[in-house]
Amino acid sequence: MIKHFFCDLDGTIFFDGVTKEADLEAVRKFVADGGQFHVATGRSDQEIITFSKQFDIPVTHRVSGNGSTVYSVSGENLAMHNLDDEILTFLGEHLIEHQHRITNFELQVDDKVHFHDEPSPFARELKDGILVIDPDLFSKIGTELHGAKFYIDGETEMMVELAAELRARFANKVEIFDDGHFLNVNPKDIHKGVGITALLDAYDIAADEIAVIGDGANDIDMFAITPNSFSFNHASENVKAHASYLVDTVAEALAKVEELNTRK
Repeated sequence: MIKHFFCDLDGTIFFDGVTKEADLEAVRKFVADGGQFHVATGRSDQEIITFSKQFDIPVTHRVSGNGSTVYSVSGENLAMHNLDDEILTFLGEHLIEHQHRITNFELQVDDKVHFHDEPSPFARELKDGILVIDPDLFSKIGTELHGAKFYIDGETEMMVELAAELRARFANKVEIFDDGHFLNVNPKDIHKGVGITALLDAYDIAADEIAVIGDGANDIDMFAITPNSFSFNHASENVKAHASYLVDTVAEALAKVEELNTRK
């Protein structure tokens, strides 16, 4: 029986900062019926907590930074991984040179999220209390600031070039999740699948007792750890190819979970 549901945030339950009430109600019903709802996201741990409070969604375990940080329901930190300073120093120099081609950049450092420019109102709301705006951010990366992961979006050509350069220079040190016009970059072999597996091991949860859902390249690794993986009809062909089921909404995925449970 599927007792645990691991859910991505952006592009899954958030769409340009907007949620669907039907999805939220489906999550609340899943929990009310005895299931446990968990979040696995590229966002920070504090943003998961903010999401839980803002939308009255009971979140049990939290996987943030694409697996860089893992917290159990008791608040125990089961994992914390940082990028190598050599990578961050290169990145800072690259960003200074190409900052006119960047739309957004976020660096997660401990319990703060650092921005070079003013973020969107939605980002401000979700990052309330952990947001740092620093116009000198790029020059501090890898020297004064040592981050767990970073997210960057901008010109597609630049994202392709940066991903290729990172892979060429640091192939054995970075994990890159490339979705076209933006990149998520983690320490090597650190991803959502690793973060969720740490929780499964800690709580003796079987892989077939969980379901996972996400829409992006950074979700593929968590699809691999369970037969109950969901993505969306609107996702890229690469992402869809790795999921067991395709749906249009989180509510539809949870309805399928209920159906699968009745068969067991």
